[in-house]
Amino acid sequence: MACCLAAWLGPSALAVPPPNDTCAGAEIIPTAGPFPFYSSVVDVKDATITNDPPVPSCRSVSVTRSVWYKFIAPSTRLYTISAS
Repeated sequence: MACCLAAWLGPSALAVPPPNDTCAGAEIIPTAGPFPFYSSVVDVKDATITNDPPVPSCRSVSVTRSVWYKFIAPSTRLYTISAS
């Protein structure tokens, strides 16, 4: 029965969410560098929709999956964050 259920739910039902799927598990971007800092590659299709941030008022399409990062700026200066 479990085998049939797994096949019915499809492969994504068995996927493991990334470690930084929640704010509590945010990947730390080190303040001392090295810069540019390259985070681990995360496939957001395995991320859950639990505790996702609310949709910003400037956006009409809802955000259904998210991954989290944390950076605490060591000083006041310009920082550029890029996701691609």
